[in-house]
Amino acid sequence: MLIRPWLLAHEFAPLDGPVLPPRLRAAWHGVTTTLGMRSAVDVDALPLGDGVGTGSLTVLGHAHRAVEGDALYQAVLSSSGDAACLTVLLAPNDNARGWASIEAELDRTEPASPPTDLGGARVYLGLVDGAVDRATAEALAPVLAAEVPDAGDGTWIRRPSLTTHGFLLWEAPPTRPHQRRLVLVGAASAEVELDAFSWTPGGGRLGPFVHYLLDAAKLRQQRRIYHASGSAIRQLRHGTDSAVDRLLALHRTTPVAAADLVTADIELTHLQVNSTGVITTHARLRKVARNADAVLGNLRRLAPLAPGWQGPLADDQILGEALREQVSDDITELEIARDQAERVSALTASVVQRGLGAAQQQLLLVQASVVGAILMILAAVQAFEAKLPIPASLQTPLIIFLGCLALALPTAVLRWSRRVPQDLPLRTVDFVTAFLTGASAGWLGGTGVARLAYGHLLPVGWTLAVSLAVGLAAVGVALLRDRSIRAAARAGQRT
Repeated sequence: MLIRPWLLAHEFAPLDGPVLPPRLRAAWHGVTTTLGMRSAVDVDALPLGDGVGTGSLTVLGHAHRAVEGDALYQAVLSSSGDAACLTVLLAPNDNARGWASIEAELDRTEPASPPTDLGGARVYLGLVDGAVDRATAEALAPVLAAEVPDAGDGTWIRRPSLTTHGFLLWEAPPTRPHQRRLVLVGAASAEVELDAFSWTPGGGRLGPFVHYLLDAAKLRQQRRIYHASGSAIRQLRHGTDSAVDRLLALHRTTPVAAADLVTADIELTHLQVNSTGVITTHARLRKVARNADAVLGNLRRLAPLAPGWQGPLADDQILGEALREQVSDDITELEIARDQAERVSALTASVVQRGLGAAQQQLLLVQASVVGAILMILAAVQAFEAKLPIPASLQTPLIIFLGCLALALPTAVLRWSRRVPQDLPLRTVDFVTAFLTGASAGWLGGTGVARLAYGHLLPVGWTLAVSLAVGLAAVGVALLRDRSIRAAARAGQRT
């Protein structure tokens, strides 16, 4: 027979700002209106996150209803810095009232909004005469099946926990999303200790079991978030492994274009550094593992399980250990993928650097050859006082054309080579030199054709038009070539 059953209800909500979350605000309004509790607390002015240390619940305000006799109707708002908690105590201290009757009174304050991700918990409390042990737990089985609202098939009644404080604990099936239902029973001789454990030890503090339920709610929230992101983590790991395999396959290809290596390495780097990449995901998982480890330690400290017992306390610890192990496995897998990616990227950088060095030497050789040839020709002309059979009208455009060709040829040879990455800087310079070379060629060609065909020079306007047209055509050819090289690089990356 249960003595003086009473009810504790907890609503938890993560704090995203300095104001009370809407569901807790609505629940507090129901407590202070429907249940008739009085409070001087201004919920809009509560310092929910300011000056509140994390890791413990700080009471910020309370409400109570004045009643005759020993009945207690109280509510407390508290904050842990990152979460807010509303705790409501309904203790009519009347043996004639059961949990169903008390819960029906509380349900009248239920907000219309859905529970938050942290959810809540309802704790059905009662006292028994005599010792609290396995015999008591077995004797209470039919009582709990009859008294707990929506008790279901009753299989949960056969799995109690016993705390080292000497309290029996069961977990009934939930009737609302993210809301736990627990039954907590203690000996009548330990009523003060049960109140201190489940509600408050006095002094404006909340009992350890309130902290326990909040930490357990955080653990379940972390597990839901982790499981929801599980497929994304697996895809990230497999994507990184595939990118590494493609890059290694390119390294095994002989010969390999540096541009292809750089393109594949950019893909691998993107998987590392984007907002859902390996680096960010690894840091987030380490935080989850650290939080799970801290919460698991809190659960064991706040509600230690007596040896030889299982039940909801053991289930919470198993859940925390499983989450920690799963996250640790993912962390290890991501670290392996990250280390392999870093090694392959370093190897790629070395290979590309060697390729660029060779290309730079080729560029210098071509440039020196072109410039040397021009200088040799000019020196020979000057030494032998040679008179080239070039009309005076063609000499200026020819000199300008040769100068532009000397400027454009080395960079064009370097840029159009597939051995060189296509994301090198100074692409604008390439197009400018192409335009200058084309324009000077147009000037030279137009002047020569005009002399041969008409025996005189083109008008200035026609000369400018021909030079501009040929210069733009040269830029178009360079642009088409550039696009074809990039398209080929992208096609190679997809394959």
